[in-house]
Amino acid sequence: MNKLFTKYLDLYDQLYYGSQVLYKKEVAEIIKFFPKKVENILDIGCGTGKHALELFKLGYSVDCIDISPLAVKTAKENLKKYRADIKLQNIVNYKSVKKYDAVLALFMVLSYLQKESDFTKALRNIYKSLNKHAVLIFDVVNGWQLENNFEPKLKVSGRGIKAIWSRKLVPQKQLLITSALITKGKNIYNEEENFRYYFPGQLKDILKQAGFKKVKIFIDYNGRKRYNTKRTKLCVVCYK
Repeated sequence: MNKLFTKYLDLYDQLYYGSQVLYKKEVAEIIKFFPKKVENILDIGCGTGKHALELFKLGYSVDCIDISPLAVKTAKENLKKYRADIKLQNIVNYKSVKKYDAVLALFMVLSYLQKESDFTKALRNIYKSLNKHAVLIFDVVNGWQLENNFEPKLKVSGRGIKAIWSRKLVPQKQLLITSALITKGKNIYNEEENFRYYFPGQLKDILKQAGFKKVKIFIDYNGRKRYNTKRTKLCVVCYK
């Protein structure tokens, strides 16, 4: 999550996950990729802190960073029971003084980095923060899906919320330009969210150049199916 969510952060969990149960389910899938010994985790783009909350419940120690001041404030409130270390930080410039057994960057956080140079710099920073044999787990927008099954408009409704995204592709820059109109009752939110999308082979090359030895890419975190042109994101698991 980043500063783009400052206008409708209060609807974030309802719009994208619906309930804490879905966070719990996703965390249960993600930890299956963890190495045998994982104690310390870094959650990049922690948002409201709901993934971290489930990890704390399982006994992990979690540090969190986010670029949005409001997200950091909200995460601190949601995680106050655990005295979590939550910092306002941009991953492109982040220099960790700690080493982690696992780093997470969920909900397409790294796709908000619209320059590939920023993406590769972030990966180098993450790599340096990892212990030996540690894992990085993240997802990005799936370029295969966009360029093969592009929809210029998406609509989602439920829980009293209506959302419409108008979308445009800029293939030469691998960018997805979106404009969101989100309503709940009398409240109306307008946001622009731009993403850089990637292709599986491209990701593998970039990650290997960053130093990662083993890279797996799936359509979701249950890990049963490899990537295809139907799902909107690529879920990546890579080991140092």
